[in-house]
Amino acid sequence: MTRLDPHSFTDSEQPQTRTLRWKARVDFAQRTLHGEATLIFHKPAEHAGPLHLDTRGITVHEVTNADGVALPFAFAFFEQRRSTFRLALLLFTLGTIALEIVFTQSRGGQVTFASVLGVYFMKKYGWKRGVLVGATLAVPLVLLGGRSGDEAKASSLERLGCAAAGIKMAILYPLTGVGFGQFMSHHFLTAHNAYILAVGELGFLGMVLFVTLVYASIKVPFTVLQTDFGEGKEIDDIKSMATAMLAAFVGCAVGIFFLSWTYHFVLWINFGMAGALFALIKARYRWFTLRVTMREVGRIAAALFVFLIVYSLYIIKQGAWD
Repeated sequence: MTRLDPHSFTDSEQPQTRTLRWKARVDFAQRTLHGEATLIFHKPAEHAGPLHLDTRGITVHEVTNADGVALPFAFAFFEQRRSTFRLALLLFTLGTIALEIVFTQSRGGQVTFASVLGVYFMKKYGWKRGVLVGATLAVPLVLLGGRSGDEAKASSLERLGCAAAGIKMAILYPLTGVGFGQFMSHHFLTAHNAYILAVGELGFLGMVLFVTLVYASIKVPFTVLQTDFGEGKEIDDIKSMATAMLAAFVGCAVGIFFLSWTYHFVLWINFGMAGALFALIKARYRWFTLRVTMREVGRIAAALFVFLIVYSLYIIKQGAWD
């Protein structure tokens, strides 16, 4: 098409940016800005095709998206009332998300996609068939959309360096961390890992509380699926939605290992959905109970402590600690 302004890449057929969230750190010595941007589009579903961004003078390290965690809800929507329209919507959703992962070359997106499908199909059809189906759908994405060679190695080392910086912050400030939103005041890049961002900015206690919240959001749909509520269309719909939530929440818990999503609204929407599911079940079935015990919190804390030690040793072995 003929562009409205020949001096720019403005294209009315591409989605308009509704919100731009920008976090950056100024490196005066190198005369460089290091940062990350989150783009929220206005009515993205009405637009198809490529999205052009002006990257002149900008080095883009990675593009990520959150669509993978929405996939199991498309399956649940189809299962609740099977029809040609819902099947077409499911296939469209599956194909769109797969193409996004291929074109963005997001390794975190690949892992999230595989985790979501694996958990969903394992819960529906057993672990053997679930793993087989999940792997069958995920392998082409890895082959088509993955990065390799020096670029992938450099990206991995950069991420490990960010993780090392976050762990060092926790060592210096074990109780409080460096403070909310202060990670990039101590390192030129963000953590690229929600768990490391939590311990770096909020301290070890903050990390434990954050992971406990992630754990609770997974425990709610898991417990619902393990509970006998009887039979009926309502129960089938609840179980279908709980299965979708479990797959989405597990996929999200895996995916945020590669994303600085400690405070991201998509993650917190998932927490809200877990709370809504619990409230719905509790209102309908008063006898239903679910608790996160202090013993579970203690185990989470112990596991995180071991994780930080092991991850630090791995970073040192890879030569990314300094």
